[in-house]
Amino acid sequence: MRMMRVPSIEVVRNGRTIPLLPAPAVLSSRAVQWDGMALAVLHIPPGEIADHEHATHAVHLITNASVRAALVAGDGIHAGSLEPHTIMLMPRGSRHRFLAEGPIATVSVTLHPELLSRALDEATPSAAIELTPQWNLTDPHVTSMLLALRADLVSCL
Repeated sequence: MRMMRVPSIEVVRNGRTIPLLPAPAVLSSRAVQWDGMALAVLHIPPGEIADHEHATHAVHLITNASVRAALVAGDGIHAGSLEPHTIMLMPRGSRHRFLAEGPIATVSVTLHPELLSRALDEATPSAAIELTPQWNLTDPHVTSMLLALRADLVSCL
């Protein structure tokens, strides 16, 4: 089975695949090269992340204080307060721009689409799922998993 390389949190903007943010991640799994996924601790400054499309599935866990923000997507504007441990799910191909009134700290993971397909095939052969963008989720299991992955990465470096 070939390794599914995911170098970092990347998006497509103007036809080019680029990092989500111009500044490097505070912590990154790039050196560890986990199969099928990449983890990054990001510090997102206040302001706008210009229109972009996600190249892979991305899950962002907000880890700092409450921040007012908006996600502008094809289905409308999703605005409100992002609280600590809020989760944003952005499937591959989802397109939007993001605005934040204050700084945001995240633990973000990007997943190769094939990783989810393999996991689903192992759990329920012939099943299909459709991921849709989710703006303001809370899930203690996903939160625990992302924080554990961050802790694992810290212990590896």
